[in-house]
Amino acid sequence: MRLFNEFTKHAQEFPAQFKPLLLRLSVMEGIAASKFIHNRPIYDQDRELLVLENIKIKCSKRGFSQPKINLVQEFFKNNMTLAKLVQEAFVNECNNKSKTQVLNEAIISISKITEQAVSKETLLSSMRIFIDGLTEKLIQNIEFLADDNAYDLLKQIIINCFTQIDTMQLTEVVENFKTCMKQYQQTNSCDSQINFSTNRDLFFYTKLALNSFQQEEKQIISNEPLQDPSQQNNRQFLQ
Repeated sequence: MRLFNEFTKHAQEFPAQFKPLLLRLSVMEGIAASKFIHNRPIYDQDRELLVLENIKIKCSKRGFSQPKINLVQEFFKNNMTLAKLVQEAFVNECNNKSKTQVLNEAIISISKITEQAVSKETLLSSMRIFIDGLTEKLIQNIEFLADDNAYDLLKQIIINCFTQIDTMQLTEVVENFKTCMKQYQQTNSCDSQINFSTNRDLFFYTKLALNSFQQEEKQIISNEPLQDPSQQNNRQFLQ
C-alpha cells in the first residue's frame, strides 16, 4: 500500500508516538479494497458508533474526566473522517482495475503491515482486530499527539499518494486535529492542577492527623499538655 510505504519512508520525521496513527491509516487502503471487492459502502455508521462507544469505555476505565473523554472521541472522529477520505480516493482509483487484482494487492500489503497471513475471507476482520489494538495504543499516548508539524506532514503525504483526494476536506480534518489536541492539552493541564491540589490537601490533613496522634501519644507517656497541631501545621503549609 502506498501510504504504508510513504509513512515508512518518512518515519523518522514523525514523533515516535505517531506510529499507531500512521499504521491505522495505512490499512485503510486494505479496508477500502475489501469494501470495493464486496460492493460495500465506504461509510459504516454502525461500525463508527461501536468504535466510539468502545473508546468511551476504555477512557472511563482509565479514569479520564468527561471533557477529556469527549476530546478523545473527537480525535477519533477526525481519524475516521480522514480514513473515509483515503478510502474514497483509493476506491476511485480501483475502477480501472479488476477485483482480483485489487484483492491480491490488498492481501500482500495487509499481510506485510499486520505481519499476519490473511485471505479474502479474513481480510476485513484481520484489519479490524489490528486497528482495535492500535486504538488502545493511541489512547495510551494521546497526550503526546499534539504536534502541528506532524499533521502538516501527514496531510502532504496523503496528497502525494492520492492526487485526486478532496484537499479541502483533508485540510479541514487536519486543522480539526490540531484544534482538538490543543484543547486536550489544556484540559489535561487543568485536570493535573486539580489532582495536584487534591493530593496536596490530602497530604496536609493526613500530616495534621498524624501530628495530632503523635502529640497525644507524647502526652500519655510524659503527661505533657497538648498543643494545638493546627496552628503549627497551618504555618508550615503556608510557607
